[in-house]
Formats: sequence, structure tokens, C-alpha cells
Amino acid sequence: RGVTEAVTCLIVVILTFTPERSNAAQKRWKGTTKSKMASCDKVFQPSTKTECIAMCKREECLAFSFEGRTWKCCLGTTTAASTTTSDPKDVHYVPVTTVNEARTPAVQTPGTPPSFCPVIFREDWQKFYKNTTTGKWVLEQSSMQSALDNMFDDDITTSGGTSSSTNAWILIDFKKPFRLTSLWLTASDTAIKQLDIRIGDTKIEGTSYFSSNTRCNTYKKETLSPNEMIYITCSTPRGVRGRYLSIQQINPSEHPLLIAEMSIQGFARVCDSETTF
Repeated sequence: RGVTEAVTCLIVVILTFTPERSNAAQKRWKGTTKSKMASCDKVFQPSTKTECIAMCKREECLAFSFEGRTWKCCLGTTTAASTTTSDPKDVHYVPVTTVNEARTPAVQTPGTPPSFCPVIFREDWQKFYKNTTTGKWVLEQSSMQSALDNMFDDDITTSGGTSSSTNAWILIDFKKPFRLTSLWLTASDTAIKQLDIRIGDTKIEGTSYFSSNTRCNTYKKETLSPNEMIYITCSTPRGVRGRYLSIQQINPSEHPLLIAEMSIQGFARVCDSETTF
């Protein structure tokens, strides 16, 4: 009995005075399924779960969650608060802060690659259409009435688009892979009538109806008042991938296509890289 008590005391002393490892590279994380971050300070779409952990290390986050169905990495840099979900592929991770706490999962965080260019989600990619770091977009239209830059100037009194023409279209060349999830269009004083929105790696040309690339969605109505807003969703959480986004007015065939403001949501790399994801 005396030997047992001595061993017990020795173990208590060791556990009590073992220093806690605070270095980010040495952190261990505890995951809870059917749970995710209540709010995201930063959102990424990593290639692997390990990349999500690496981003958490890079941003010095307090907690993170990984949503397996949409491949979404949500970082909490100001809070670790979580919310429950019904999806077992949603996992919320917090650091293991005591040696008695469960050690699942134990992970190793890799070093940051020399050229780190993660994929992230943004609701306002249009703000970066002239950014040389993320890559400048090229804007084209089937005919000229007003400059397409007016669609991104935060001024609903101006508009960009085409004159009255057959199957009028507007094209955005992202110059790199882009995963479009949705977009908002604000009408000008001229009504927007029946649109076909597509994205892919084929460039729209001419005045014929464009049927190449993957259709994001269609707008089969007509705006009824100036500056009416239209929401277009591609109906897929990971978005529709492509380099070229085309917006074509398909009915009536002779009508100007004018847009006061455009907001683009989706996933893309933060650098000017043509690497697919």
C-alpha cells in the first residue's frame, strides 16, 4: 500500500507541474460533431482539412469549424462560440487547455508554404475587380452604351451595359478559376428582362444565343421599378466553376442590357493564380 501511495503522489506532482504548451504549432484540438462556429471572422475553402488547421495557426484563431459537406473552413479570431447543427459532418474544434481533457483529434500543423495562396469565400468580390494582387478582371459587352465599370462604383444613378441589340450580353473574365455561388443585380431606369447566367471556360461572342458553359441560373421575370434588386443563386454551396461569367438577355431579343450595380459572391484564390481548386 505504501508503494502505491508513493506512485500516486508522484503522478499527481507530475501532472500538476507539467507546463502547458501554448505554442500554436504544439496545440491539440478537441472536436465536437454536429457543431460549428456561431459566427465566422474569416472563411476559407481549403483543399484539405489540414489546410484549415494551418490557416487557424496562421490567423492565431481561438477556435475553428470544418463543414464537410460544403468544404467550408470557418475561423474564430475574436470568439470561440459555437452553435449546434444536425449535420454529423460539421465539426467544431477548440484547443485542449488541460492535460486531463480529451485528446481528439490530435493534429500536426504543417509549415506555411513559401507561396501561400488560399481559396476564400467573399460576398463582395466586385470590390477587387481592379486589384493587381488578386488579379484584374476584364470586362466586355456585346455593344457599347456605357462603361461596365459603372456596375462597380457604388452609385445606383449610373449604369453599365449595352445598347439595344440582339441577345445582348455582358462578360466578366476573372482571368483565373472562380466558383460562383450567387450574385445581386441592381436595375437601372431601364428594365432588366429575362436573363441567362452562365459560367465556364468558353468565352461568349457574337449575337447568337449562348448555350456553352454551365448555367448558374435564369431570371425569367422583368424588373418593375428603377433600382430594383435581383438575387441570382447557382443553388450549389460550392458554386459553379469557370473563368468566364456571362449574363445574356434572351427575351426580348432586341433590348438594352443595363445594370446599375452588381455584387458577386463565390470562392477564389487571394492571389493572381490560375491554379484550379
